[in-house]
Formats: sequence, C-alpha cells, structure tokens
Amino acid sequence: MERFYKLQSFYHRDVYFVYGERNVQSYADALTQPSNGVGTFYYEVDVLDDEITQYDILPTLGPELVSAAFVEQFQDVIG
Repeated sequence: MERFYKLQSFYHRDVYFVYGERNVQSYADALTQPSNGVGTFYYEVDVLDDEITQYDILPTLGPELVSAAFVEQFQDVIG
C-alpha cells in the first residue's frame, strides 16, 4: 500500500533550536556535511512550549531536526 505524506515545516516561532557552540563541527561544515562522522549535535534550546509536540520537523538554525515520532514513522525507509 502506498502512503503519501505532506510535510509542513511552519511553526509559530521563527527559531527554536540553535546549533550550539560546543559542537566539534563548525556550523558551516554541519550544513554542508551533516554527518561527517559526528554522532551527536548540540543545540541551544529556547523556551519549550506545549505546541512543540504537534510538530515533527522542528524549527532549527543549523542542521534540521525531526521528532522521535517522525523517525519512528519512517523507520522502514531510513537507510
């Protein structure tokens, strides 16, 4: 059975998670070479609110983040 998904990245705030300064990889390198052998990325997190749980594509400044629910939903096609 084929499934179709509509991805929407709108969020009521402009930036929510900001690529942290304590990352080993620079911001520019993370955007052009997201994995580059790095297993963990650190983000500065602004105020969390109840609406964040309604979104799977999280508003970021840096490499994109998705929710755990998003990863679980698409686990069969990852890789």
